[in-house]
Amino acid sequence: MIALDSMEDRAMPFKESSPMEERIALLRAYDTGAFTVTELCGHYGISRETFYEWQRRRDSADEYWFEDRSHATKSCPHRTPAEIVDRVTAMRRRRRRQPLGPKKIRAQLVREQPEIEWPAISTIGDILKRANLITATERQRRPMPHGEIVVPAAAPNDEWAIDFKGWFRTADGTRCDPLTITDTASRYLIEVRIVEPTCVGVRRAMERVFIDIGLPAACDPTTDRHSARPEPAGFRRSRCGGSSSASSRATFHRRAHRIMAGTSACIGR
Repeated sequence: MIALDSMEDRAMPFKESSPMEERIALLRAYDTGAFTVTELCGHYGISRETFYEWQRRRDSADEYWFEDRSHATKSCPHRTPAEIVDRVTAMRRRRRRQPLGPKKIRAQLVREQPEIEWPAISTIGDILKRANLITATERQRRPMPHGEIVVPAAAPNDEWAIDFKGWFRTADGTRCDPLTITDTASRYLIEVRIVEPTCVGVRRAMERVFIDIGLPAACDPTTDRHSARPEPAGFRRSRCGGSSSASSRATFHRRAHRIMAGTSACIGR
């Protein structure tokens, strides 16, 4: 504890230094003659070329030799001429109440003097930004559509997947995209048929499947997953779980067409 107390009494704050102060101290230490260039470069972590560069700057009698200089190029061959910059800024200041944007400014300048090669719209925008005539707005990203949260199918015939997929090429090289109907839960392939990629072609294939197999539970209005709803008289359960009726064939077709109204639109997209 005594040693710690004595060190706390003698505690000194850290010495802060900037690169400019380090450069001045470097050459001052060299002027004393007590250190060589190699020793100073190793101590300050610089190369000999860097040392001689700062020595040349100091010997140039520049008052601010220790400051960093601009790394910008002295000349830019593709820089926009000053006359063009003045015309662009003047066009912007001319319409203060209804200021023009870069696109309209370029169109107006081309209309007035088409013989001049005016800069691009993006360049005009940069000119206006450098002149503080427009303020850059933060670009807002569009929200990503996450879609509707759908409960996955748990049992066969709860839901079907209908799409034109599993394409192949025929002997003459023509691409063929068959209409594929699969059961979502069991992955059972219900139907694969080559039809016209139109609402009429898909409707005919779907009506054939509805008559032979029935309707899936997700599309059948007579099936309720959450409550036991009694089925109408005369209905029978098909071998895949759908509903079909010989006495209510018109009702069955209305349900099938109602399904097709949604499935055909999705397939068409």
